[in-house]
Amino acid sequence: MAIEKAKSASDVLKLVQDHAKSAEAVEIVGQGSKSTVGHKVSASTRLDLSELSGINFYEQSEMVVSAKAGTPVSEIVKTLAEGNQRLAFDPPSYAKLLGSNASPSIGGVLAANLSGPSRVSKGAARDHFLGVEMVNGRGEAIKNGGRVMKNVTGYDLCKLMAGSWGTLAVMTDVTLKTLPLQERRVTLACHNLDDTKAVQFMSASLGSPFDIVTAAHLPGRAMTVVQIEGLEKSVNYRVAELKTELGHFGELSEFVDQKSDDLWAEVREVGNLLTKTDLVWKVSTKPSDGPKLVEALRENSDLEVLYDWGGGLVWIGLDQSNADLDVRAALEPFGGHATLFKATQKQQAKFGVFHPLPEGNMKLTQGVKATFDPKGILNPGRQFEGL
Repeated sequence: MAIEKAKSASDVLKLVQDHAKSAEAVEIVGQGSKSTVGHKVSASTRLDLSELSGINFYEQSEMVVSAKAGTPVSEIVKTLAEGNQRLAFDPPSYAKLLGSNASPSIGGVLAANLSGPSRVSKGAARDHFLGVEMVNGRGEAIKNGGRVMKNVTGYDLCKLMAGSWGTLAVMTDVTLKTLPLQERRVTLACHNLDDTKAVQFMSASLGSPFDIVTAAHLPGRAMTVVQIEGLEKSVNYRVAELKTELGHFGELSEFVDQKSDDLWAEVREVGNLLTKTDLVWKVSTKPSDGPKLVEALRENSDLEVLYDWGGGLVWIGLDQSNADLDVRAALEPFGGHATLFKATQKQQAKFGVFHPLPEGNMKLTQGVKATFDPKGILNPGRQFEGL
């Protein structure tokens, strides 16, 4: 496979135009940190965006940042921290989970719509995606959105690009809104709850009036945690009230500031909290159904789990001795969707990586693909066969 490195948006435009004429497929790679997620792309050329990097502008007062698509997320996070700000969707790298040394690019994170634990209160990556410059499969340069939400008129292509995994267009520049870093961060932990009680604890926390950021259940550490942040006086008051309201679940302990941050970084990255990672499923379902699904799976298999997003996201880790376990089939009675996030190519072929779309949604997806990439040259088959 030929490797072409793009150093500018014009480089991307020329390469895609050439391939649109010849109808030759292109694999799109940022920093390569998620290259094993999704089906293998069969292409004659790899478009490497790792050198299409750098922050275009950061306007602290406007809480907006723009960067080239290949910019490492770590560079953006560091720059924002110097301005006492952050990316609200807390982008994960999954480095240990996937065995990658690459730092994820901001374009790759947005293309996969990856969000950390704070998604439950702050929204997904796509919700903070204000503007994009890109090249579609026709070889056309497109600019959409702006620096504030009110500039997003007509079709919001940012939302369309988020989660498209590079199958519709090659993003070259992105613009995101930011949020301030919080003065005080406290995590309350309740210990030794079973999965069902843990979901009840998380639901009670998130349903309280005390502005919980997120909640997770770590069975491997026998710990269920919720996060509160804000001004110190406000946080202290809310923590005290939560201790009273949730005290019937058991004794609560605290992790403060950096210790709280460290704990949620582990939840975000997943890899330190699962030891069975030969096969990893990422499952979204109703929080009340998560423990039922896990219980059904445990009847025949040895597995590990991590509940994030208040129980709405369940990570399921398996070793090779349980590699034939079809988590997606077990999920059917409950509803939701399951992504085979880590697996061998053989297992990916057997189960499919992304959850199958209903017939109507698939037809719509095919239509969008035909509009943006009529010759199917961009990351063909990364998500679904024929797309």
